[in-house]
Amino acid sequence: MSRSNLDKELQQKVIIAAATRVFMRSGFAGTTMDQVASEAGVVKQTVYNHFPSKDWLFKAMIDNNNEDLRSTIPVSLSPESDVRECLLAFSRQFLKIIVKPTSLGLHRMLISEAPRFPDLAKLVFSTGASRIARLLADYFRKQTKEKRICVADAPLAAEQFLGSLRGNIQLRLLLMAEGPPSEEQIDKVAETAVDNFIRAHRPRRSTRESK
Repeated sequence: MSRSNLDKELQQKVIIAAATRVFMRSGFAGTTMDQVASEAGVVKQTVYNHFPSKDWLFKAMIDNNNEDLRSTIPVSLSPESDVRECLLAFSRQFLKIIVKPTSLGLHRMLISEAPRFPDLAKLVFSTGASRIARLLADYFRKQTKEKRICVADAPLAAEQFLGSLRGNIQLRLLLMAEGPPSEEQIDKVAETAVDNFIRAHRPRRSTRESK
């Protein structure tokens, strides 16, 4: 990568980081490109050089904050590895991501802004939570085909599994009812959800095998 391209990439990262802080403080409607430029320590034209509009900047922020989901979670769903170990790795990573302050702040902002900006909320859902549910459903289908588990409705099973991970942890943090969970708490939630799922979806034994 050339020096100019590297400088451009670094400048974009600085602007996106600044935009994230401003969006979290002021919401989508209350954020201006002037505020983002001031937060990033650049002139407004520099922001526009990278992002033609506030909508584009917001989408770039969403894409950046979903990078953890895209880059780390799918890796843990290896179709050749032990199902329990894969789901445990997936669950721990998923929990660590949803309890991050940035994730929680984005969630709060979107809940409050969704009625006024439904397209933005749909964008976040389709590139984040919905995408992870689809990846998980695909994994369940493959493992069912290999007879390692038995899942009749993969999309529904994926949604229910993710719901069991979120539980009330995410809600308590969104409402600031308690501090972030410890590693031990995350492990306990992950292990309980995974073991319950595996018990409920054990592969069925054929009549010949059961004799």
